[in-house]
Amino acid sequence: MNQQARLANLSRPGLAWEDIACRLECAERLAEAIADAHPDDAAQLMTAALLDHAARSPVGDVFLNAEEDARWWASIAPPHQLVAVLAATLDALGSKALHLKMRKQLFLTLWKSFPTADRQNFVDYAAGQGRGATE
Repeated sequence: MNQQARLANLSRPGLAWEDIACRLECAERLAEAIADAHPDDAAQLMTAALLDHAARSPVGDVFLNAEEDARWWASIAPPHQLVAVLAATLDALGSKALHLKMRKQLFLTLWKSFPTADRQNFVDYAAGQGRGATE
C-alpha cells in the first residue's frame, strides 16, 4: 500500500500499525517543516491549512450553519447582547492568526456599519487631522 493510500485510511477506526507509523512519520516531517519556517510564515501556513481542513471537515452538528445561525440570532438579539458578543468575539480573536483576507472582511463589515460622517471623522483622526474617532 502506498503512502497516499495509507494516509487516506487514517480516518478509519482500528488503524493498523503500519498506518500509525506512516501517520507518525508524516506528522514528524510536518512538525520539522513548521519548526524550520519563519514564525510569521508558519502561522499563516498553519492557519490556511486549518481553514482549508475545517471547510472539508464534517461539522459536529449536521444542522449547524454558523453564518446562517449567527445571522438569525443577530436578527432577534437585543443590542446589548450583540455588543457583548461582538466584544467577546473580538477579544477572543485578538492574537489568533487570521488570514489578511479574513481580517479585511471583519474590518469592512465593521466599517460599513458606521455612518458616512463617522467614517470621515475616523479617516481624519487617523491622518492626524481630526478631534477623535469616537466623537
